[in-house]
Amino acid sequence: MNDMHDFGDGRGPVPAKRHVNPDGSMGGWVADAAHVDRGVHVDPAALVYGEARVCGEAQVCGEEEVSSGVHE
Repeated sequence: MNDMHDFGDGRGPVPAKRHVNPDGSMGGWVADAAHVDRGVHVDPAALVYGEARVCGEAQVCGEEEVSSGVHE
């Protein structure tokens, strides 16, 4: 069973998991509806949600939030 996380976007808690960074460190929360490639680094305080896609060797730094902006 997945964990739940509230991304503060008005949708309440949604299924999500913490991203594991390429160096093995624990990264920030990623909604199950979003996609983050294995080569991406997500800082522990960063969030990826909605239907966002983060690809390649991107870095999501600090308290940055990445969202597709798609909300039902």
